[in-house]
Amino acid sequence: MFDMTHRIVLPFWPTALDCVDWSGNNQLAVAGGENVAVLSPSFREAASDGSHWTSIVFEANAFTANELPRQAPLSFPSFSLGEEISTWQVQRVKWSSPGIARYGGCLLAVLTSNHALSLWECEGKPDLLRSWKRKIVLNDSLRKHYGYSRAIPEDSDSEASARQRCAQQVSLRIKSFCWSPHQDQSQGDSHIVLSSVAHTETHLLAVSTEGGDICILRLTPPVGQPEEGWSSKVVCTFEAGPDGAAGEGEELTWRGWNSHESCRQSTLSYIHNGNLHHVVIRYTDAGENASDFKVQRLTAQGFGTSTGSLRGPLRYLGNHMLLTSPFDCMTITSIPTLDQPPGVVQESRYDLGERWDPVSGAVPSQTPPWKQAIAESKATFSAEHNLDGHVQERTWGIAASPSGDCIATCITLHPSDAVANIVPHVQKCLLLLSPCDSNIFYALQNPTAQEGKLFCPPVAEDLYFNRLQHPGNQPKQWADSCVSLIRSFAPISKDFSDGKDPVLLAESVRTKLYFETNIAKARFEVLAAMFKKDRRSISEKHHVILQGLMGQVSALASLDLHQGALGTRMAQCYAVLSDKLHAGETDEAASSASNQEVCTICGQEIPMESIKWGRCSGGHQFPRCAVTMLPIGDPKSSKSCRICATRYLDTTQVPELQQDTYQSDSQARGGDSAEATSDKSSVASEPRSSLVRIMLAACDTCVLCGGRFGA
Repeated sequence: MFDMTHRIVLPFWPTALDCVDWSGNNQLAVAGGENVAVLSPSFREAASDGSHWTSIVFEANAFTANELPRQAPLSFPSFSLGEEISTWQVQRVKWSSPGIARYGGCLLAVLTSNHALSLWECEGKPDLLRSWKRKIVLNDSLRKHYGYSRAIPEDSDSEASARQRCAQQVSLRIKSFCWSPHQDQSQGDSHIVLSSVAHTETHLLAVSTEGGDICILRLTPPVGQPEEGWSSKVVCTFEAGPDGAAGEGEELTWRGWNSHESCRQSTLSYIHNGNLHHVVIRYTDAGENASDFKVQRLTAQGFGTSTGSLRGPLRYLGNHMLLTSPFDCMTITSIPTLDQPPGVVQESRYDLGERWDPVSGAVPSQTPPWKQAIAESKATFSAEHNLDGHVQERTWGIAASPSGDCIATCITLHPSDAVANIVPHVQKCLLLLSPCDSNIFYALQNPTAQEGKLFCPPVAEDLYFNRLQHPGNQPKQWADSCVSLIRSFAPISKDFSDGKDPVLLAESVRTKLYFETNIAKARFEVLAAMFKKDRRSISEKHHVILQGLMGQVSALASLDLHQGALGTRMAQCYAVLSDKLHAGETDEAASSASNQEVCTICGQEIPMESIKWGRCSGGHQFPRCAVTMLPIGDPKSSKSCRICATRYLDTTQVPELQQDTYQSDSQARGGDSAEATSDKSSVASEPRSSLVRIMLAACDTCVLCGGRFGA
């Protein structure tokens, strides 16, 4: 059997288990020592090792005094090795749901051994070190919530003040965390809208403190003013232990959201003193205030093999079962509900063969593809160092891709019969990327995976990336299979109603543009042609997609929506484009619609020559937004497709689109929003029902090839 495993060498040793996480946007994060490595897919050229991955390593433990105030050593009962003596090594990394960060990406949460939890965002190209920035340290949000002062009180030498300072510092130490899960819109819930719109649920983060509290934080992104930075506030707090029992919550994990009566609810599970606990979290309205949230504790589960001996990791297997790890076995436990009698919980036990080592990770897979990869890596290591097969591997973490077609395993290799003297600068670990099957449809169409919703519904970019790594399939067969798979996840298509709700209109447009058979097939045939570098075929398929775009714009225009300046310009561009396509012309002379686009440099008219670029008679050339057809004069106000590099307007950077977005007004920083927009008062905000807003919200991936967006 031909081995398709990619082996990527990373320049560090991991320092904690469960060190690998795979984002919904198909990026990998690996924690090791003081560093974090981020691997991103490369669609345009393969790396030197033959893989289509680019990697960047950045230092994650260097905090400024403003980010993390220095603290005097505490007394022995409150002493923390990680906080006061360690080098603040990275202990855990977890990606958020897609759609929170810029370009619809994911935020990366990094927990270091000094109990500080920070959030990182990619502001540009992911393979550039300068693109990765720390945005916020969440410990400060806990400080504000508890009302603690950063300043050391004048009577700090007194015994009472010292005890108070110790208690405060302990309550700010974060021990565990988890992101609120992403709710996919394909499940047909009326509360869920586009994945490109940042929702309440994807902006929630749960943290457990050493003081015994579990806090739910809500994140707020910068709106129109990136220099303002991210902010967060605690919207819900409860004790980890029942009836005031001491001890902190460990291994937090969050179940998917669902609608219940007039609210949204979810279950948060965690380990407390070796036992499994569940709480139901509910919120009403927009979930912006503490009064919107309610917490109800389910009956503590303390029986059977799980009694008092649970360790991490915890993993939800769909919406009904939870994977736990007692001392020498794995268990699969059913999740209790509010209407279920106490003690009625199903549990299955799987023995680990008297292995007492802690579990470093768990992923669903029918076959273990990493076994052969590890065996071959051990053989190579033995040959390189003349060890005669005396090699011991250690697995630090394991993660599955969003679509379940690949497993990432992080290992280190060591001599098994000798002491290895290795200095830090030559330490390295191996990240093994092992395909479960060369066919991505294998995992997604697995009945068990579908029933448990173990993997994300596919997007065109993931299917294309799978083809880049396994190029054996015939292009037409591959495109037809992709269309069939995409259609199986399609939501119900609805025609425009008499209502003018922009969210519902955008969802209807998205369903038609991304799931209708002829448009979806044309999009995958574009990807197949890109793989073969067949430019003529690409142009023909673009015409089919363009006709679909024009049909949706025409249907929206017939609703007589309230338009702003951008919406009016967009309608004019489509009118010119429609005249050209119907007349078969290659210049603007035959157009009955007037072209209003002018060069921002010289004021000359910009004719409609291409859906990807525009050029004035003075020779100035601009990229053109492939959805709105508007020329993009400022490169900073655009984003690009990660596959075909087509440019699009970035709604977070265009002044007319920064305010009154699909998120609620109170989410735009409250009282700070007026000050943030005071310097842009001369720019008229585009209405919520504008043609531009609806089309850009609907197209959350590249409309021409299905790629995700980036810098």
